[in-house]
Amino acid sequence: MLGKGIVEAQHAIGLKYFEGTGVEKDYQKAAEWYEKAAKNRDDRVATNLGNLYRDGLGVLQSTTKAFKLFKFAVECGNTTAMMNLADCYFNASGTGSIVASKEDITEGIKPIIRDYITTK
Repeated sequence: MLGKGIVEAQHAIGLKYFEGTGVEKDYQKAAEWYEKAAKNRDDRVATNLGNLYRDGLGVLQSTTKAFKLFKFAVECGNTTAMMNLADCYFNASGTGSIVASKEDITEGIKPIIRDYITTK
Protein backbone atom coordinates (compact mmCIF):
# COMPACT_ATOMS: atom_id res chain seq x y z
CA MET A 1 0.00 0.00 0.00
CA LEU A 2 1.26 3.47 -0.87
CA GLY A 3 1.61 6.23 1.65
CA LYS A 4 -1.30 8.63 2.13
CA GLY A 5 0.67 11.46 0.45
CA ILE A 6 1.04 9.49 -2.79
CA VAL A 7 -2.66 8.60 -2.82
CA GLU A 8 -3.53 12.28 -2.20
CA ALA A 9 -1.29 13.29 -5.12
CA GLN A 10 -2.86 10.69 -7.44
CA HIS A 11 -6.32 11.86 -6.40
CA ALA A 12 -5.36 15.50 -6.98
CA ILE A 13 -4.01 14.76 -10.48
CA GLY A 14 -7.17 12.83 -11.33
CA LEU A 15 -9.28 15.73 -10.08
CA LYS A 16 -7.32 18.21 -12.22
CA TYR A 17 -7.99 16.11 -15.33
CA PHE A 18 -11.64 15.69 -14.35
CA GLU A 19 -12.20 19.41 -13.85
CA GLY A 20 -9.75 20.65 -16.49
CA THR A 21 -7.87 22.73 -13.92
CA GLY A 22 -4.45 23.64 -15.32
CA VAL A 23 -4.74 20.86 -17.90
CA GLU A 24 -7.15 20.04 -20.68
CA LYS A 25 -10.22 18.21 -19.34
CA ASP A 26 -9.69 14.49 -19.97
CA TYR A 27 -12.00 11.98 -18.29
CA GLN A 28 -9.92 9.00 -19.44
CA LYS A 29 -6.78 10.39 -17.77
CA ALA A 30 -8.83 11.26 -14.69
CA ALA A 31 -10.03 7.66 -14.55
CA GLU A 32 -6.46 6.35 -14.92
CA TRP A 33 -5.26 8.42 -11.96
CA TYR A 34 -8.31 7.56 -9.88
CA GLU A 35 -7.73 3.84 -10.65
CA LYS A 36 -4.15 4.13 -9.36
CA ALA A 37 -5.28 5.85 -6.17
CA ALA A 38 -8.27 3.52 -5.71
CA LYS A 39 -5.95 0.55 -5.30
CA ASN A 40 -5.16 2.06 -1.91
CA ARG A 41 -8.81 2.01 -0.85
CA ASP A 42 -9.46 5.73 -0.44
CA ASP A 43 -13.18 6.48 -0.08
CA ARG A 44 -13.08 9.86 -1.88
CA VAL A 45 -11.29 8.32 -4.84
CA ALA A 46 -13.75 5.42 -4.86
CA THR A 47 -16.65 7.91 -4.99
CA ASN A 48 -15.11 9.91 -7.83
CA LEU A 49 -14.24 6.77 -9.78
CA GLY A 50 -17.74 5.42 -9.15
CA ASN A 51 -19.17 8.59 -10.69
CA LEU A 52 -17.09 8.03 -13.83
CA TYR A 53 -18.26 4.42 -14.12
CA ARG A 54 -21.87 5.37 -13.45
CA ASP A 55 -21.82 8.05 -16.14
CA GLY A 56 -19.45 6.31 -18.58
CA LEU A 57 -16.97 9.19 -18.54
CA GLY A 58 -13.48 8.08 -19.64
CA VAL A 59 -14.34 4.44 -18.94
CA LEU A 60 -16.76 1.89 -20.27
CA GLN A 61 -19.98 2.52 -18.36
CA SER A 62 -20.54 -0.03 -15.61
CA THR A 63 -23.24 0.54 -13.04
CA THR A 64 -22.10 -2.62 -11.28
CA LYS A 65 -18.57 -1.22 -10.75
CA ALA A 66 -20.05 2.12 -9.71
CA PHE A 67 -22.31 0.39 -7.17
CA LYS A 68 -19.38 -1.55 -5.66
CA LEU A 69 -17.23 1.59 -5.43
CA PHE A 70 -20.04 3.59 -3.81
CA LYS A 71 -20.73 0.76 -1.38
CA PHE A 72 -17.07 0.65 -0.30
CA ALA A 73 -17.02 4.44 0.15
CA VAL A 74 -20.20 4.31 2.26
CA GLU A 75 -18.63 1.66 4.48
CA CYS A 76 -15.85 4.21 5.07
CA GLY A 77 -18.43 6.86 6.02
CA ASN A 78 -18.34 8.95 2.83
CA THR A 79 -21.54 11.02 2.83
CA THR A 80 -21.44 11.86 -0.89
CA ALA A 81 -21.29 8.16 -1.67
CA MET A 82 -24.32 7.60 0.58
CA MET A 83 -26.50 9.59 -1.79
CA ASN A 84 -24.98 7.88 -4.83
CA LEU A 85 -25.52 4.44 -3.31
CA ALA A 86 -29.11 5.29 -2.37
CA ASP A 87 -29.66 6.39 -5.97
CA CYS A 88 -28.31 3.03 -7.18
CA TYR A 89 -30.73 1.16 -4.90
CA PHE A 90 -33.70 3.37 -5.81
CA ASN A 91 -33.08 2.88 -9.54
CA ALA A 92 -31.89 -0.76 -9.31
CA SER A 93 -28.70 0.44 -10.98
CA GLY A 94 -25.80 -1.98 -10.56
CA THR A 95 -27.49 -3.79 -7.67
CA GLY A 96 -28.34 -6.94 -9.60
CA SER A 97 -32.07 -6.22 -9.34
CA ILE A 98 -34.24 -5.55 -12.35
CA VAL A 99 -36.52 -3.17 -10.48
CA ALA A 100 -36.09 -1.53 -7.10
CA SER A 101 -37.67 -3.62 -4.38
CA LYS A 102 -38.78 -2.54 -0.93
CA GLU A 103 -35.60 -4.16 0.40
CA ASP A 104 -33.43 -2.22 -2.07
CA ILE A 105 -34.99 1.08 -1.03
CA THR A 106 -34.54 0.18 2.65
CA GLU A 107 -30.88 -0.68 1.99
CA GLY A 108 -30.44 2.59 0.15
CA ILE A 109 -31.62 4.78 2.99
CA LYS A 110 -29.97 2.93 5.90
CA PRO A 111 -26.58 4.70 5.62
CA ILE A 112 -28.26 8.09 5.29
CA ILE A 113 -30.38 7.52 8.40
CA ARG A 114 -27.39 6.12 10.31
CA ASP A 115 -25.34 9.21 9.38
CA TYR A 116 -28.18 11.54 10.37
CA ILE A 117 -28.57 9.86 13.76
CA THR A 118 -24.84 9.92 14.54
CA THR A 119 -24.50 13.62 13.67
CA LYS A 120 -27.40 14.67 15.89
